[in-house]
Amino acid sequence: MEIKQAILTNNLCYIEGKKHTPAGIMVHSTAAPGVMAKNFISSWNTAKPDGREVCVHAFIDNTGVYQTLPFDMVGWHSGGGLLGSANYRGYIGFEICEPRNLSDKQYFNTVKDLAVQFVAYLCRTYGIPPEKPFVISHKEGHQLGIASNHEDIDHWWPKYHNYTMDDFRAEVKNLLLGSVSEDDDMREPIYNTLEEVPDYAKPTIQKLISRGYLKGDGQGNYALSQDMIRIFVIHDRMGLYDR
Repeated sequence: MEIKQAILTNNLCYIEGKKHTPAGIMVHSTAAPGVMAKNFISSWNTAKPDGREVCVHAFIDNTGVYQTLPFDMVGWHSGGGLLGSANYRGYIGFEICEPRNLSDKQYFNTVKDLAVQFVAYLCRTYGIPPEKPFVISHKEGHQLGIASNHEDIDHWWPKYHNYTMDDFRAEVKNLLLGSVSEDDDMREPIYNTLEEVPDYAKPTIQKLISRGYLKGDGQGNYALSQDMIRIFVIHDRMGLYDR
C-alpha cells in the first residue's frame, strides 16, 4: 500500500497546526456518492470548505490512499463542541469515498482492503490497539459520546455488503498478526532495552524507568512485550503517570 501525499496546506486546520499524539482511528465515509478523493482534495484545500471548519487526515478511493494532514496533527473530522471531542483525543480520521452505486461489490472490496492496510499501518506505527474504542466508525464515536450524530459507515457497509466494523477490526488484527515472520515462530517480540523499544513508546518507557516504575533485572533489561508497551503508552496518554 502506497500513501500518496496530498497535504491540505490551505485548510485552516493545517494552518493552525495543533499537534496531538495519535491514540485512535475513526473511519468515516463521505456521504457523497460518486465524488472521489481528488475532487475532495481539490475542494478542501481552502481555509473553510463550503464555509465549514473540516479536515481529515486522509481520503481513500479505488485509486489509493491520499494523506491530507500529518498524522500527528489534530484533525477536524468528528464534529464540533463536546460531541466532537475525538478531534482532540488523538483520533486520526479518514474518509472513504463512496461509489455512485453503494452496492458496487468490486469498489467496496478495493476500498475496504485499502482501509484495512492503512489502519494496520497506523496501528503498527503508533501502537494503537486494533480494537474498540481505539478503532471505531463515526457512528460508534457518536455512541461513545465523542463524535457528532452521523451514520457512517453503517449506512453503506452493513446494509449493502453485510460487513461490520467488528469484521473490519478483525481483518486489521489478522493483518497485524500475519506481519510477524514465521522465522520468529509467530512469537511476539520482547524488548529488553530502551534502545530496542519502538520510537513511539520510548518517551513513555523512559518516564517509567526514570520514576522507578520499571526496574527490570537491575542490569538494564526490562523484558517488555508489545502488549505491555501498548498498555503503558495508553495509560501515559491518559495522564495516569503524571498524577
